[in-house]
Amino acid sequence: MNENSNPTLLFCHSSNKRTQAAVKKLERDIELLNFNELFFTDSGLYRADMQLVDFSNYGRVIFFPSLQGPYKFALIKYLKEFYPTTKLRNIPNVPECKWNWENKFDLFLAIRCFGIENINLPKTLAVNYQAEPAQVVKFAGAYLGHYPFVVKPSWGSQGRSVKLVTNEAELLNLLLDAQKTDRLFYLTNMLLIQQMIKPKIQEDLRVIMLKDKVIGGMKRASKKEGEFRNNYSLGGSISKHDVSEPEIIDFVKSFQQKTGLPSIGFDLIRDENEQLYLLEITTLPQVNGFESVTAIKFFEMRLHDLLED
Repeated sequence: MNENSNPTLLFCHSSNKRTQAAVKKLERDIELLNFNELFFTDSGLYRADMQLVDFSNYGRVIFFPSLQGPYKFALIKYLKEFYPTTKLRNIPNVPECKWNWENKFDLFLAIRCFGIENINLPKTLAVNYQAEPAQVVKFAGAYLGHYPFVVKPSWGSQGRSVKLVTNEAELLNLLLDAQKTDRLFYLTNMLLIQQMIKPKIQEDLRVIMLKDKVIGGMKRASKKEGEFRNNYSLGGSISKHDVSEPEIIDFVKSFQQKTGLPSIGFDLIRDENEQLYLLEITTLPQVNGFESVTAIKFFEMRLHDLLED
């Protein structure tokens, strides 16, 4: 793509008069996009009016020097994968932008980038910590559809930071509180808002792999009425599950082959129509509960595997 014949896209914190005046003075074909008024979803980057940003229209994309954080890095990975001919500027601090599998939004991007298609994912919206809460609420309703939504940070484990919101007011209050109390946290994080997958039975499945072998699985179920989280660390009950379903085996093996990850924990759930969904993966699965119900010493197996390499 010839960047001289196509406009430049400039990401900035805000399209204020000073920025607009500086761009106009350059007498170049440049479009400004306010980084805080864009919505990064599992299907691409959207403007607040629900229009998908088509990067093939631009010869190059420039990131304002002050833009930092995982939201920017996720976008760079997305651009490199799906728009490889579009030139990127001002990203010397993240030349490779490798996948971080403990970042929950990286998971959703990576599944698209690796072409892993034999699994369903909850619709997901990633929110920049500086985004206007009222605008986020409006977009989330339009993109995700009906409440309830699951809200969680892109970093975190054991379910403690995962919240359920049942209406617009609850989501707005959660976002406002997060900006007031967790500002430093969101500088290094993103907030994910997801479609809630309603299960036929209130339980999910943890499947653990070591290299190319399915080691075992366990079912997790909440003991508390109204609790949508099934985590063992939150008091959920657990039981052994012999993983034999071809649908699950095909997916987890396909994922491992395409990513090459040495150990993976998959959290899976079936909805009311028995459709299988992937909720999360982790490369550092909590194995206390798993080992107690399966009698499999995963930690020892993993250590032995590392020593053999």
